[in-house]
Amino acid sequence: WNNVCEIDIGETAENCGADCFCLGAANGVCDNGEAAVSCPFDCAPATTTPPPGGGTVQSSSSSSSSAITPGSSSSSSSSGISSPTVTFPCSSSSLFARVRDAANASVVQLSESVLTGNCSCALSVTGKTVTIAGRPGGGTVVDCTGTGLRFLGVSGGATVRLVDVTVVGGSGGAGNGGLVEVGTNSVLQAENVFFKQGSALLGAGGCLFVSDGAMATLTNCKFQQCSAMEGDSVLVQGGGVLTMWGGEIEKSNTATSSLVLRSGANGVGGVAHLHGSSFRGSIGGPSGTGTFITNKNTDSGASLSLFGNEPGWGAVVFEMTGDNSNQAYDTTQQGLTIIGKVRLVNLRVPSGGVWNTANMTVPVGGVLEVVECQGGSQGALVVHSLVLVQGVMSFERCSSAGYGGALTV
Repeated sequence: WNNVCEIDIGETAENCGADCFCLGAANGVCDNGEAAVSCPFDCAPATTTPPPGGGTVQSSSSSSSSAITPGSSSSSSSSGISSPTVTFPCSSSSLFARVRDAANASVVQLSESVLTGNCSCALSVTGKTVTIAGRPGGGTVVDCTGTGLRFLGVSGGATVRLVDVTVVGGSGGAGNGGLVEVGTNSVLQAENVFFKQGSALLGAGGCLFVSDGAMATLTNCKFQQCSAMEGDSVLVQGGGVLTMWGGEIEKSNTATSSLVLRSGANGVGGVAHLHGSSFRGSIGGPSGTGTFITNKNTDSGASLSLFGNEPGWGAVVFEMTGDNSNQAYDTTQQGLTIIGKVRLVNLRVPSGGVWNTANMTVPVGGVLEVVECQGGSQGALVVHSLVLVQGVMSFERCSSAGYGGALTV
């Protein structure tokens, strides 16, 4: 650390926050208190050393006609999307330019196996429908590592469909959505997409952020090694809806939750429908407890639905491997209904339970299997109000460190 943000050697707010920092999100304006040595994204002149991945950092007043600008021209917009104002002279064949110039309802078909650098990141789709499809037969890896940019922002009621793509290493900086941010009333549809190593270290949704009224439908998608202040893999807020068909979210951080649902400024909570999805992990220890799903919604509606009964998708599974501590679900606000089969396997916590909810219903046909789980001072399962079982609820080799046994109501 030398108190100088050396972007020429790849330093960013993500990997060297001690040297690289701006007052809030980078916005292309050198605000009072910011300096070129620590915030070159806002305060550096047009001749600043190129950032990793190629291109030229220019001031927000630049009017070069040959350049195109990944990101918005301000730190935020009504859609909630925020990106640093960084201008790169990208070629017309770059992914950034191809997505920018794509006509409504068109397909951007990728032929490359790997795409890297600034001009493959900071994609922005506003007010139109676009499909981005990976290389046929093998898919495409888009690596934004070292750019300090997220991969994609969807805003203005746009719809983006991602198919057969692996997205690696994007950063939301001080904003939300390290890899993808879905803005207000916009839509993301992803099929066979691998979200990996996204970060929003000063924001929410390390790999995916779903904003107020937005929708994200994911089919056979996987999240791995994501990190954020809140929602290390995904955060959904303000009536936004996440629907997962199959797929897996890996526990990436013991200090936070993999998936967070929270209320937005409109007072409406985030919603998640999970169909045969898996939550797994192998990190942590007896004192490093994390949570797979945290429900912070303050409204009274039920916002989490677990479907483990559709043909071809199987049960919803929460499982840790090894001697690791983790909760499956934590909320004190809302109830939960289990449809089909849900399995909790090898979960343990030093206090509370591995499953904490206000109330819970297991209807006819529903199955909750709890295997080798250990609660702390209370039972493995903790229901704060009412538990109604019309289907099957079974416990196998479960215990608690206190008096609660398998179930505390």
